Amino acid sequence: MEEHLKACRELNSTQRAVYYYLQILGSDGSWMNFTAQDIQDIAADLGISKRTLYSALKVLGQLGWIEYNKPTGAYLVSFQQTRSF
Repeated sequence: MEEHLKACRELNSTQRAVYYYLQILGSDGSWMNFTAQDIQDIAADLGISKRTLYSALKVLGQLGWIEYNKPTGAYLVSFQQTRSF
């Protein structure tokens, strides 16, 4: 509940949608590698452009909601957000 409230305060609607989408995909706590097709599919599922998706991913990473492993190109939902309360 508190994670949701924090997301509502810190993230815009697109960033929240991307975060929750990734949270579902990465619910097992594993790193997620996305191909170009995956990015296109995620953007289509959310009804946003790829550019908007990449922008949201960048902001989520900067705020600590997700982690990005540059060498591998993988994303991880930062569960520290839920543990910080």
